[in-house]
Amino acid sequence: MTQILGLQFDRPFLRAALLRKERSEFKICALKSAPLTSPENVKQLYRSKFKGRLAFGLSSKQLMIRFVELNVQKTRHIEEAFMLRHEGTHFFNADEIMTIPYGIKKREKTVSALLFTVSKETLKTSLEECDQLGAVLDSVSANALSLVHFVRWIAPSLKDAVIIDLGFQEWTAVSMEEGELKKTHAIEHGTQKLLGALWEDRKKILLPKEVEGIAKQIDLLQIKPHLNPDLSSKLNQMRQELAKIIFSFSRAGSVKPIVFTGHIDAFLHLKEFLLISLKESISEEFSPPWSQEEQKYAIPIGLAIEQTEKPLQLLQKEFFPKKHWRKAGSYALLLFLLSIFSSACFTSSTVYELKNREQQILEKLEPSLKRWGIKSHDNPHDASLKWQKVVSESRKEFPYILQAPRVSEVLSWLSHHPLVGAFKKEDDSLEVSEMRYQLLESPKIDALNTRYLAKVDLRFIVKSPMNARKFHEALLKGDEIVDANQEITWETLSDGYRVSFFLKNAKVPYVP
Repeated sequence: MTQILGLQFDRPFLRAALLRKERSEFKICALKSAPLTSPENVKQLYRSKFKGRLAFGLSSKQLMIRFVELNVQKTRHIEEAFMLRHEGTHFFNADEIMTIPYGIKKREKTVSALLFTVSKETLKTSLEECDQLGAVLDSVSANALSLVHFVRWIAPSLKDAVIIDLGFQEWTAVSMEEGELKKTHAIEHGTQKLLGALWEDRKKILLPKEVEGIAKQIDLLQIKPHLNPDLSSKLNQMRQELAKIIFSFSRAGSVKPIVFTGHIDAFLHLKEFLLISLKESISEEFSPPWSQEEQKYAIPIGLAIEQTEKPLQLLQKEFFPKKHWRKAGSYALLLFLLSIFSSACFTSSTVYELKNREQQILEKLEPSLKRWGIKSHDNPHDASLKWQKVVSESRKEFPYILQAPRVSEVLSWLSHHPLVGAFKKEDDSLEVSEMRYQLLESPKIDALNTRYLAKVDLRFIVKSPMNARKFHEALLKGDEIVDANQEITWETLSDGYRVSFFLKNAKVPYVP
């Protein structure tokens, strides 16, 4: 279960939506709004034991969004490629802005992405305002992107649309194609501008606090311009501006449904009035499957939903969230302490195991230790050192310690033999079909001076007779394993070769 809180500045208000994700479903826990001058009603959502993610969105007028497509196939350094392509298309100082590629999509021969560019000063100002409200952000995204996520959540079947959010401070227009953000534009002042115009028309008979209530009763389809000159002028102006934006979103021969969110109830038939001049450029009006309350909080709800997918993250580089640095530091400290604890446990167990093995060896050597006057019970470590000294100083060989090479030594010698490696490079690998290791002689109680005598019978296959001859000659010369002073037999078979040779005894005995 995950909790996410989306915050929106719709001046002079602060709006918040608290969502909880359970498996693949979202549940709206709270939708709250409060004036920025007294935001306690909203602050209660994230100040009291809130452990979820806190997301904030920048308006479309604070961002520059550009669609970029590159004709490349390799995508190893694709983000750097997008940045280089973008640098030559604007006049901003690179040190004063931040550009983030989002929604990178790979096709057959091209790679595309949306580039979000924001000035660092704008980002810094927004973070300072959130800090003043006690909101420690996990992520900063875009309001336009949140509207797309909101519509996709409410109406998954709707892929192409024009989304109009009627905010109090500004109106946001978004073009959605194939379920993705393509373009966005902001109209300043928003519904606040219309309410201000109504106040200018009726300030002689209305108090400022009565304007919003009266506006909800005015039917814009029946409005008389001569009675509301300032309001009619502002309405026509904003309707024309909105029409230009929607026309710019449209492609030749294509029409999209219009989706309204935000304060569509500010006036009666507000959305119908705004669409009067757009009947030919839009399809039928989209019937919203959401409540009016959800419609007003579309942006903060969309911000919260976005956080559970692959969100846009503008908090990068010097703006990386402080709480994440603290979390990363805690994880690093925990990892460091765990590594120290693991190392201490490993060291302790190793020391204990070594001491245990040393004690076991000394117990087996107890009769010999007594012969040399070494006491093993007083100090096992000192007894072990004395025993090693006695062994190293003794010039006599210990007959029961193996001196002949072991089977593993012979196999290792064969697999690393220079000629075997050379044959393999010539595509003529030496294939061993049979190997027999015999210990023909070894010391016994009645014959302690008998030396170890080990013999190897080897049957192998090699394609080239010349390579077989080279291998035979190498054996005749002898090396660290093969004793050239002993008999070496060679036999050519119908399907390979057979060779037998004796092994050299090591100068230093093999101690198991």
